[in-house]
Amino acid sequence: MKRDTLKNRFKRFLALSVVTVLSLTTNVVNAQTNQQTKITISGTVTANGESVIGAAVKVKNTSTGTITNIDGVYTINANSNDVLVFSSVGYTPQEVAVGGRTKIDIILAEDVVSLDAVVVVGYGTRKKSDLTGAVNVVGETTIRQTPAANIAMALQGAGAGVNIQRDGGSSHPGHTPEIRIRGARSIAAGNDPLLVVDGIPYDLTQMNNIAPDDITSVTVLKDASSTAIYGSRGANGVILITTKRGAESAKATVSYSGYIGISKPLGFYEVMNSDEYMTLRKWATYNRYKNSDGYTGIDDPRVIDRIFEGGIDGEREGWENGVNTDWQKELYKNDPITTNHQLSIVGGSKNTQYAASLGYYQATGVYDLQGVDRVTAKLSVDHTINKYLKVGINSLNTYYISRGEELNPMSDALRLSPLLTPYLEDGSIREKVQSNDLMTNPLMDLRKGAVQDDRKRLSTFTTGYLEIDFTHGFKYRMNAGAQISYTTVRRYYQQGTSKRKNSSNYAYNKSETITDWTLEHLLTYDKSIGKHNFNVTGMFSAEEREFSDFIQDYENVPTNEVGYYGPKTGENHKGDGEFKKWSLLSYMGRLNYDYNQRYYVTATLRADGSSRLADGNKWQYFPSAALAWNIGNEAFMESTKNILSQLKLRFSYGEVGNTNVKPYDTMGNMESKKYIFGTNGVLGYYPIAASNSDLKWERTASYNFGLDMGFLNNRITASVEAYKQFSNNLMMEFTPPATSGVSKKIPYNVGKTENVGFEFNTRVHVFDGDGKDKFKWTSDLNIYLNRNKVVKLTEGVDKIIADDLFVGHPLGSFYEYVNQGIWQDTPEDRELALSYGLKVEGDESVIGTIKVADISGPDGVPDGVINDHDRKVIGSHQANFEGGWTNTLAWKNFDFTLVMNFRQGGYLRSKLYHDGTNSLAGGQYNNIKVDYWTPENTGARWPAPNNRVQSIPYKGTLSLFDASYLKIRTITLGYTLPEKALNFVGLSHARVYATATNPFTFFSDYVNKYNGIDPETNREMKVGVPPSWQMLFGLNVTF
Repeated sequence: MKRDTLKNRFKRFLALSVVTVLSLTTNVVNAQTNQQTKITISGTVTANGESVIGAAVKVKNTSTGTITNIDGVYTINANSNDVLVFSSVGYTPQEVAVGGRTKIDIILAEDVVSLDAVVVVGYGTRKKSDLTGAVNVVGETTIRQTPAANIAMALQGAGAGVNIQRDGGSSHPGHTPEIRIRGARSIAAGNDPLLVVDGIPYDLTQMNNIAPDDITSVTVLKDASSTAIYGSRGANGVILITTKRGAESAKATVSYSGYIGISKPLGFYEVMNSDEYMTLRKWATYNRYKNSDGYTGIDDPRVIDRIFEGGIDGEREGWENGVNTDWQKELYKNDPITTNHQLSIVGGSKNTQYAASLGYYQATGVYDLQGVDRVTAKLSVDHTINKYLKVGINSLNTYYISRGEELNPMSDALRLSPLLTPYLEDGSIREKVQSNDLMTNPLMDLRKGAVQDDRKRLSTFTTGYLEIDFTHGFKYRMNAGAQISYTTVRRYYQQGTSKRKNSSNYAYNKSETITDWTLEHLLTYDKSIGKHNFNVTGMFSAEEREFSDFIQDYENVPTNEVGYYGPKTGENHKGDGEFKKWSLLSYMGRLNYDYNQRYYVTATLRADGSSRLADGNKWQYFPSAALAWNIGNEAFMESTKNILSQLKLRFSYGEVGNTNVKPYDTMGNMESKKYIFGTNGVLGYYPIAASNSDLKWERTASYNFGLDMGFLNNRITASVEAYKQFSNNLMMEFTPPATSGVSKKIPYNVGKTENVGFEFNTRVHVFDGDGKDKFKWTSDLNIYLNRNKVVKLTEGVDKIIADDLFVGHPLGSFYEYVNQGIWQDTPEDRELALSYGLKVEGDESVIGTIKVADISGPDGVPDGVINDHDRKVIGSHQANFEGGWTNTLAWKNFDFTLVMNFRQGGYLRSKLYHDGTNSLAGGQYNNIKVDYWTPENTGARWPAPNNRVQSIPYKGTLSLFDASYLKIRTITLGYTLPEKALNFVGLSHARVYATATNPFTFFSDYVNKYNGIDPETNREMKVGVPPSWQMLFGLNVTF
């Protein structure tokens, strides 16, 4: 029998979806009206003197329930003899008998672990006490503690095992950081986690589209037992974001939240001033020409003459007149503004709830040409048609502008001569700043229209659901979602700016369209038989993604006013484009079982079929299982409840995949070329890539052991996780031999990696007050470590130096010579240098240069020769441990929050010291301020300057730095206005606050000892616009 193709299965799936929805909807029986007389109960739920938003209020042993609005107000219908259950994430649930009352106000007590709180776990929810996997839950309060452009920056240090770092140390206001959950696994297929928003996969690269103010909770799934439900997309962890929904209330609630503030550079890169620069040039010139020209020393007048020989007009005059230009301060004179505003309305009746918001975020970088603008509009509606049928829709719409993503003036700003004035005597910008025009005056970029770099994106992300309760524990839910975005990237660079130097005016246009839709069918069954509790979930889903772009660039644009708008005015046009499409079809089954809330079993199996892979490899299966024992619920633990109030053991195993195979990697590829034939020529095609139909998904098998603990009635809680992951079938790309006739690298499944880790979370109520009349202090600490290593590359290969891959060492390790200081003019060093075949006299003398060790040779033992055999793995960016620490204090309506994160160990590569900003060549290039060798300064770290040496040998041995730090992320002081004052002006809640973000860094050698500005990076610290700190002033008001 002919096997169904994936395309035919999609058609069947879509047809089945329509039929299923129609048939289920048609057969729903309207609920009968409850004939028992009910009363309407209302009230307010508060905690620590503040309203609790989104608290669940439910009639016990029924499906009737609601949630509190933004004022903490609820309204619910119940019988006079019913019991109401009040619960919210972070608080201990309470049960209260109605007793005929129509007004019931509740004060919730904060609960460290919230064992009865509902946690989103993917394709459903679970009580935290019933979890069997490794999960981080971050609530709305934690998210608000760190004002940020995107949710990732707000989550830094908030949970163990989740590492969030600025890629290359980028300081762009709209930068999306690198996110790694339990380390990196893949070599070539990417290590980004899967992002799911309101149950539907979301493009991680467009995270900036989501306003943090619209988010109520974030759940991070870390172990394979939790992520296996996402199958081929779960290897790198899963981030689940839940956005705000409506709430039943007597009246609609309108609220405003916003802040405004200024940004300032954390500091400037320390470069040489005019005197230091001239001394450097003297030494560099002297060391180059001392033998040929017979200079008597660096103060020989002939040295000065040679320095300025063929130089720039104005430089010698600047030296004689004491000019000392700090080019960085010329660039960063302003204090840019950051502002965020959001207006929202939440309300609804018993059957219909709604929430809407309108937000605006704007941030300008310390570099005027960088910035972000974002406008968001969100609407959600949930409607209960009857007892059996419920529908809902949620739409997030964004207009996003990012400016200056490709702009970086620092290379020129750090190397330009401080002897030159930025402006001429007539007030015009000095355009000629180097004799060969390899550098430009960075102020040229700031002229109106000279540099334009704009990314504009219009996007919508709309999700909807239909939920049917068949009674007797059976429920059906259809989830549907679509993400559609249209992006334009437009750039214009004028001649003479930092992007074009001496080249002609240039323009670039790119348009990009992404369409991604997902459709899911879920059937769940809940059943309790005595003390046995069952939950079964079945899922059938389809996803399709389509990407297309078109690029055009051209030169010789006539004026800045034309910019990137007039392609026909330019010359030398070039064009390119791309189209990609892939589809995924999935089945998933999950069983959750527990006996008397003591013994738990979770089992999952998911099957994924992908259009990215060739026949025979399209379908793969991903199993997982987890066991848990809630020891705290055993009878023999009753006597210890006041001391050991919680104890649960967890163990899980699962297999997940990495789906980042490019859509057409299994197929060959061809490229066109115009051949000379006839009058106009003819277009022909030739192969550039060979096919590989054996390509498979990468797979990761993971073991996880967890222990949850609570002490002193959960005043102290903690969790410990230990895990081990094995990743295989890792893709690596290899260049085929020239005789194959193809040039493009071909991917193969050959690599293996391993990750072992440990995580610890704890929360302590140091002072367990209400924060109003009694002092409150809570402290949250998480510490974690991950040990990654490459287990296998390809047969017979134990290292690939160009890709920083070494068997037995972490991905991205640093491979360098072993530094032994500087060659000194001593008998011992002279003798050793000569034994290596090095020179100690004349222009080729190594005296004053970097000295490295002879550690090996062809036979693995030192051979008296310095060559590639003497390089080894020095280390990696992998930390010994890292984590975060948050302290929150409250008293008498004041609140204070301190958020910090830290890491200890590992290395970072500083491009500031490794690249051209530190050449020590003198000439017309300034240098960062370093301690360099001279005959009088033999203890220096850096070698002697030499104008003949444009790239310092073995410089890499001195550009690795300890990556440790403790960073204060935010300091916030707030005050909530008293209720009496608010009632007088007609407000229900108002809070003012001041927040300092990124103000201090401690225990960083890179910052404190080596003049770095910020040590936060994912591996390499690039030379970019200086990072900034912010002072923000905010207001939260509920009307």
